[in-house]
Amino acid sequence: MRIKIYIIFYVITTVLSLVLGMKLGFTDTHTPPVPFAVSLLTVIVGLVLLAIDRIFFKKNKDVINTHIIGLIFNGIIILGCIMGAL
Repeated sequence: MRIKIYIIFYVITTVLSLVLGMKLGFTDTHTPPVPFAVSLLTVIVGLVLLAIDRIFFKKNKDVINTHIIGLIFNGIIILGCIMGAL
């Protein structure tokens, strides 16, 4: 059940970042773009959840892999925003 919640969380935040990026843009001149903020918040929450799952549920590799995949996709969005700002 936890794995489904994590998949839904990562899919919703990744799609939200991409949709907001298409609508509002991935770069801005003075403030961080919205997709960057959404993905950064997702990565922070995901890292905390990954640490909790690593400590308490060490045997469940599927949950850990779900976190890693979700963090990679959101990390790519963050890197895209940073590269676009340079």
